[in-house]
Amino acid sequence: MKNLIISENKKIYKYAIDGEYLYYEGKYKQALALFNKAIKLEPNNDMLYSSRCKINMALKNYKQAHKDIEMALKLQPNVNKYKNLEKELENYIYIMHITEKA
Repeated sequence: MKNLIISENKKIYKYAIDGEYLYYEGKYKQALALFNKAIKLEPNNDMLYSSRCKINMALKNYKQAHKDIEMALKLQPNVNKYKNLEKELENYIYIMHITEKA
């Protein structure tokens, strides 16, 4: 059983590292697929949700990005980085909403 846990942790770590690399390369859809896999294996990891939030923002999937940052905050409510990301996302959504009406 211990080997299975270590194996799963290695997979999650690899998905996250590779996903971050793809994100910084601008390959957002590929990065998103890897973070989806990582979250499926470890659904209580706040950092995975935070990273997926940034990817969804880049893809303009604002509704999903908001769900992701809310989940990260639910898991770790005192992380200022998550609070700041949530504010940034809400400001961006607000600006997008106003520009659509203009």
